[in-house]
Amino acid sequence: MFLNHLNFNEKFTYRGSLTTAPYTESLFWTVLPTIVSIKKETKDMFHFHTHASDTSLPDPVLGAQNRDTQPLNGRHVFKIEISPST
Repeated sequence: MFLNHLNFNEKFTYRGSLTTAPYTESLFWTVLPTIVSIKKETKDMFHFHTHASDTSLPDPVLGAQNRDTQPLNGRHVFKIEISPST
């Protein structure tokens, strides 16, 4: 799986909302500081699920329906660093 090589010992977390309607504010987001490349097969899997297997449709732009970045509005972003056990 493409997550196996990620380092989860450093991450950012904050309370937020869905990025698409209805924008429900009930999520705890976890964001890793490293950008991850994915294989074509993984991208194809997202395409398959996005289009309910209709491969005649063009590739969607993932995130095209997302709203703009929102201000923090008093929310706190926490950086979590876990030292590996020795």
